[in-house]
This record gives sequence, structure tokens and C-alpha cells, in this order.
Amino acid sequence: MVASLPSQTITGTSAADIRASTPGTNALVETFQAADTITLSNDGDYGLAGDGADSIVLGGTAAVSLNQSVVAGFGNDTISINSAGGSIAAASFSVAGNQGADSILLGTAGGVSYSLNDAFIGGGLQNDTIDIKSAVSQIISSSIKGGDNADSIFIESGVLLTNSDIAGNKGADTLSIAATTASVGASVTAGLGNDSISIGTAGFANYIAGGAGADTVVLATGANAGTIVGGGLADSITLATGALNSIFIYGDGNGVTSAGTGEGGQADGADFIGGTNASFATGASVYGAGGADTIAFLSAAGNTANGILLNGGDGSDTISLQDVAAGVVNTSIAGGNGADTLVLTTSQAGASVTGGLGQDSIVVGAGSALTIAGGKGVDTILFTNATASNITGGDQNDNIYAGTAFSAATALTVFNGASTIDGGNGADTIATLGFGATGSILGGAGNDSIVMGTAAAAAWASNGTINGGAGVDTIVFQGSAGAGSLATSGLATGIASVAYAAGDVIRIDFTAGGTQAVGGTVNLGSSAAGGLTGITVSAAANGGLYAWSDGTDTYFGFNSNSGDAGQVVSFRVTGADLINTTAINQNVAVNTSNVSFSIAGTTTTGLSITLI
Repeated sequence: MVASLPSQTITGTSAADIRASTPGTNALVETFQAADTITLSNDGDYGLAGDGADSIVLGGTAAVSLNQSVVAGFGNDTISINSAGGSIAAASFSVAGNQGADSILLGTAGGVSYSLNDAFIGGGLQNDTIDIKSAVSQIISSSIKGGDNADSIFIESGVLLTNSDIAGNKGADTLSIAATTASVGASVTAGLGNDSISIGTAGFANYIAGGAGADTVVLATGANAGTIVGGGLADSITLATGALNSIFIYGDGNGVTSAGTGEGGQADGADFIGGTNASFATGASVYGAGGADTIAFLSAAGNTANGILLNGGDGSDTISLQDVAAGVVNTSIAGGNGADTLVLTTSQAGASVTGGLGQDSIVVGAGSALTIAGGKGVDTILFTNATASNITGGDQNDNIYAGTAFSAATALTVFNGASTIDGGNGADTIATLGFGATGSILGGAGNDSIVMGTAAAAAWASNGTINGGAGVDTIVFQGSAGAGSLATSGLATGIASVAYAAGDVIRIDFTAGGTQAVGGTVNLGSSAAGGLTGITVSAAANGGLYAWSDGTDTYFGFNSNSGDAGQVVSFRVTGADLINTTAINQNVAVNTSNVSFSIAGTTTTGLSITLI
């Protein structure tokens, strides 16, 4: 608040003057050149310094209510509060450092605390320092600004901010707000330049913004922060610890969710947002917006909030969320446009992970009721132990693995819990160790490769469905040598039910097989029980393929060599009777007069069955 000019004027000279207002009579105290000292003792005093490194003291020796105004002028000035003989009831002054590298110190006043109410403090030009000590108990409806150039604003521990603004303005500013009590309606904005903002350990609230430039924002705890904005260019927003409550974080401009339109210092940048020990306690929204952003919340304590949204926006983003606790719903991770990397370590309840446009990489740990979508682009999806979930590759040639590594040959895991994998359009690769419960795999349009099992093992507990979709698809069953299903149980359910499509290939890989099937013969069987139990496996049949049809579906079993008797890869082809002969319980040649499929392969690489 700017005081009205008093009627009394006290002036200095061109020399180094010492001037003070008389207690009880407010005055305009004005000095000119040299290093002057001005003391303002009364409510309503006005100090105006000239050239030189001046010292201006507010308060003097009386107990006062400071409604004063100070303009420091040219030179590196020092402005401070002192009331050694009494106390300050309230401070509603206006202080302007003007030109020069000024120092403004609001410290002890008679050994008691005081508050700023409707006050203005501005550094002006040059590299100014504003230091507010803990003697200031509260800052109410006030404005503290650094001005041009690289300013430093420090607010010590214990100061309560209420409906007040702290702004660095232009220059590479440093704004440090130590541990405060829970503030209300306060904002901290750095402005133009590569700024640094640090907030202490107690609950700081409301609005924090870096502004134009590559800014660094560090919150010791973000528990009560309302909105944090990085602003233009490559900003870093770090939340050291704490459970975040209903927070909004924008890497670029306030409210920008995908890409901004700014230029220069307002342009989008590659932002970092996150912390190793911060988690979400109530709903939160984090937007990287434009640029190759990194969003990472890696706390092992667990995120307990419903409605977590992490959105990378445009650019090649990396998003990581460590753990989502049981019962949490509506967690959403979205890469946006660009080649994104998305990681959700654990999600105990429904979560959505979407790559969006671009060549994305998605890794999701254990969870249930998940929705995972690669979106447009050549995407790679890796997940483990997904139950009752939907995984979709999207358009183009996607790779989807149920496992712990990006590989269709090793480190695969069982596909659990009535889930669905859909490759979508494109030549997709889908791989899993087997069905842990009834589920389905859809290749979609394109020449797809669907792999079950590894060279070392195949595993399943239920019969799932495989549908290659449009295109010439290859379904691969691996791990047949000594690792098939037991004839007494596995044959009854099989490793999978494969939807018939002419031209599709079912390949059984093994490394040491017999000669019977690859030699061009098949064992045809029958049983009143029907199904896969209609196939009789003979230990004498070295590398034997067995088939039986109930008139609607065709059932297959294969053991690679005599050592695998009773260990059989078993499956059925649904929607097609592929047996063209009534000859049963004997070997027949594989030709169109006997069966509607062809076989090929070697005793060391495996057997391929092509459907006709």
C-alpha cells in the first residue's frame, strides 16, 4: 500500500547524510547523492533515496503500525525493519528497490513477531535479494516481486502466506519458501528466465508456476499443492515426498494438455515431473504436454487415490507409475502423440494404459480389469499376470507379450483370467506361455504370428481360443519335447481352440522328433466320448500326429518321439471337419482325399500343419 505524501519534508545533501523522521510527526525523508542513511519512525512516513548505496530502516525505535513507502533509487541499497524499543503492530508498507542490486531484509522487530498486510515489496532493476525472516508471522494480501534480472527471494520457516503473491518476474530468479504452515490462496510465480523454485516441508498450497524459461521446481512435499505449472521450455518439477492430494501439474502452460503454441521462452519443452518418494492420496492429473517429457512417480508406498491421470501429450514421452493399491480405480496413463514408453509396475484394480499415436512401448505388471491399448503405430506391449483384462495392439505391426521380456522365445508367462488379446490390424506377433484360464487371442487383419509356450516349456490350465483373423496367420506351439500336456488331462481340454481359416499354419516346434508325421502320415482315431479323448496316443508312434473329428470341429494331438508317450501337445480346430475319410484307428497319407490339411517339417525343427 502506498502512503500519501506527508506535509513535512526532510532533505539531505550531496554528501553522505543521516536523516530520520521525528517520532510522532510523519515526514517525507529525501536524500540525494552518496551513501545515505534514512530512518522512518512513523506511520505514514515516505522515504526517497537518491544515488549511492543507501541504508533505509523502517520502524526506528517506536512501536508503530507501518504504513510507509520507500523508493530506494540508484545504487546498491539496503532496506530493513528494526524496532528495537518496541514492536510493530502491523506492516502495510510499499518498498521499491528501484535500480541497483538491492537488499531488502524483513527481520526481527523488537524481539516480537509481526505481520505484513496489504504490503508491496519490489526489488526493481539489477540482482536484488528479498529476505523475509520468521519474525514475520503472516503475509496477508500482499505482493512480493523481484523485478528485472536474477533476483533471490527467501521466506523463512513458519511464515503463513494468505492470499499473497510471490513473483520473480524477469531474470534467472531463485525463490525459496521454507517450511510454512498451510497457506491459503498463495501463489509463487518465477516469470521469465531460467528460474529455481523450492518449497519447504510443510503443506504449501495453491498455485506455483515457473513461467517462460527452463525452470526447476522442487517441493519437499506436495501434499497440499493445488496447481503446479512448469511453463515454457524444459522444466523440472520434483516432488520429494508426501501423498499428493487433488493436484494438477502441467509441464508447459497452465491448462495445456497436449501441445502449446508458444514461441521462444514459452515454447514446449522436454519436462521432468515426478519423484521417487511421492505418491497419490487423492485424484491427480499430470500433463507433460508438448516435448519429450518424463513423468515418473516411483514411490513403493503405494498410490491410494482414485482417478489418477498421467498424460504425456505430444512428443516421445516416458511415463512410469510404481504401484497402485488394491481398491483404486480409474487410473489412466496416456502417452499421447509420439513414440512413448509407458510403465505401470503394479495395478491391483482397473487401470487404462494407452499408447496413442506413434511407436510405443508399454510395460504393465500384475493387475486385473486392465485396459491396455497400443493405438496407432508399431507398438510393443509387455504384461504379466493380467486377469480379466483387454489388451489391444491397434493398427500396424504390433508385438504383444505375456511375460517378463520383450521376446516370443523366452521369459513368457501364463495368460490369466478370462482376458482378451487383440492384435488389431497389421502383421502382429502375440506370445504367451499358455492359457491360465479361459481367454481369447485375436490376431486381427494381417499375417499374424501367435506363439504359445517357449522352447523349454508350455503351460496351461484351461482351453482358450485363438482366432488369427483375416490374413495368412501362423499359430506356434512350442515346448513339445517332454513338456506337453498329460494324455489323461491335457488331451481333454487342450492347449487351445483355434478358429479355422484356410491358409493358416499351425506349427509345432520341437528339437528332437520322430519321423512319422513329418513323413506324411496321420493317425485317425475315434471315441464314443468324443473330443480330444478320442485320440489314442501310442508310445510306439515315433513323432506321431493324431486327429479326430466330430463333424464340426477337428481335434489334434502330437508327441514328438516315443519318449514323449503321454506328453502331448493337444488342440482343436473349430468350425471345420478336416477329416475326409471314414478310415479310422490307422495311419493314412496326408492328402486331400483323406484330410483337408497338409503337413511338412523335419525331425529337428518341427511340424507345420497348413489348413486347406
